[in-house]
This record gives sequence, C-alpha cells and structure tokens, in this order.
Amino acid sequence: MSDNTTPGHPPTLIGPPQSFGELVIATTSPAKLKRGGQPGNKSGRKPGQTVASGHIAVSKKVREKAALFAAWKEAVSKRFDRLVEAQLSGAEGVTHMQARDSKGKWSPVTDPEVMAAKLNAGEDTYRLSAIAPSAPILKDILDRMFGQAKQSVDLDVTARPTASLSDLELSEQLTAILKKLDQ
Repeated sequence: MSDNTTPGHPPTLIGPPQSFGELVIATTSPAKLKRGGQPGNKSGRKPGQTVASGHIAVSKKVREKAALFAAWKEAVSKRFDRLVEAQLSGAEGVTHMQARDSKGKWSPVTDPEVMAAKLNAGEDTYRLSAIAPSAPILKDILDRMFGQAKQSVDLDVTARPTASLSDLELSEQLTAILKKLDQ
C-alpha cells in the first residue's frame, strides 16, 4: 500500500490498511495546523490570565450585568427573612375573619373574644375569607429542601397480554415492579 504525504500534513492512505500502524493512521484525526503549517492550537487563555489580574478585558455589557446582579443579591439578602415568610404564608394559605360593625361596615377581627362574640351572634354579623394554600409554592419549597421527586418510573412492558400469564409469572412481574418503585 502506498501513502500520500504532503509537507506539514500527516500521511493519507490510499486503499485499505494492511497493518496495525496503517489502521491507526487511517482512524486518527489529523493534528490541527496553525497558519504557517505549525501543528497545535495555541489560542485561548494563558495560565495566570484572569479578569481579577487585569489581563483579560471585560466588556461594558458584562460589567453592567455583574453590577445589576450584585445589586439584586444585596436587595434580596436584606429582605430574605420576609421573602421566606411570604413564601411559607403563600404555601399555607391565609384565613381571616371580618365582622360587621354598628354602621354595617366590614372590618377585620383579630381579637379572639370579639371573634367568639360575633360567631355566637349569628351569620349576619361575620364572614370568613380564605386564600387557599398554594400547591405550586409548597412543591417549590419542598423541592428546594429535599430535591425534586423522581418524575418517571422505568418499566419493562411486554407485548404478551397479562391474561395469558400464569400466576407465578404475574407475581414475578409484580415483584419486579415493586422493587423498581422502592429504588
């Protein structure tokens, strides 16, 4: 077998490889060549070049985005406790009571004694309002705490109908499914 060689390029084989060496040459990709025929790709960041060291220029757009992100993190960190409480309240839902005063106007009631008195006075003197608990907020909180639940179960499905299976085969398949669910 003959090979075709070009200066600066690896040899290319003509015809099927006849030896292990020729097989290696035929299956390996040629080295990247820089301008001038030199092998290798030497572009990219050099060791020690970082943004912090000042060796790499950062665009104005990237600097602005970093400044906005830092401002956002600072604002959120100042209100973090309140944001967590609001998220938990949304997950729990909100219930409150309103009572009709002597002029017929509805006002919120927080005193337990007034609540009991209005409840005993009859349905025309109070109303209860509720914001239902939010399942998506609760799911988000639980996913952040414990990780997301497995979304699918891998099952082996056979083309054979279960009516034609024996009791032993059915129990074996059921046991296999239960083992997968426990994982």
